[in-house]
Amino acid sequence: MKTYLKRNYQSTSLFPINQKILGWNLLPIEGKGLVAKFTGSDRYAHIELIMQKSDIDYGSEVLWNISENQIPYNFGHRSIVDETLTFFTNYVSGIKGKTTFLKFEITNIGIHFLDTRPEHFEEATMKAIVNCFDKTINPFNGDLAARISKQTLEYSRQHKLGFLKNEIIESLKIDNISEIFAKIFSSENIDLRMLNGANFNVYMNDSFEKRKVLLETSDIETLKKFDAINDWESITDIGKAHIAKILKDQYDMSYHFNIKFEDFNK
Repeated sequence: MKTYLKRNYQSTSLFPINQKILGWNLLPIEGKGLVAKFTGSDRYAHIELIMQKSDIDYGSEVLWNISENQIPYNFGHRSIVDETLTFFTNYVSGIKGKTTFLKFEITNIGIHFLDTRPEHFEEATMKAIVNCFDKTINPFNGDLAARISKQTLEYSRQHKLGFLKNEIIESLKIDNISEIFAKIFSSENIDLRMLNGANFNVYMNDSFEKRKVLLETSDIETLKKFDAINDWESITDIGKAHIAKILKDQYDMSYHFNIKFEDFNK
């Protein structure tokens, strides 16, 4: 029997800064990382961070000091960034030869709605870390990052690809939307193993695509009217939140949308 371990494809990028990591006094340093490739396998991700010694003596932490307008809460990037920063924290402990806890503050972030996948943030985060120690290795193109961020926000609002927390909460108060989703989703026809975490988004996307044919035309128009699906009849975060509501799935409601049931049951 054998198992295959997950690989961090960006780990070798830390080699040129080993001596600088070793000499780092853990005072605050700032870095910016940008992945921008628009030929062949397109990918884009942008992240800026500050890192320093942790304020607590029992672990590391990540502070997400960004606005909802910059990236949907449910985009799927957080676990990738957390995993990459965990890897780096352990790397620092290994380089220094002693357990080291760090505090990371995410100060800016950006995506391209067509060319960004959550996994692209592994490379962007590692580039930001290297940039903290050496600005010459991965020069940061601030003009490109600012331009794409502006375009992405406009595209998001136009095509209903991202919603603010308060917009989702207000929608969850509209029972008519939940009642429509309840026609095709129930605890009896949902694979509960696919809830509670990373599988939620893909499972909801696929499940709705297969089941929407069971809805009436008037139901589809109502879901479009209230932004639960977009113009291409794909389910939005508002729609997914309503399904979590009817399934009484508090975990995914909190994990993916940062919403508690009492937020819309007042």
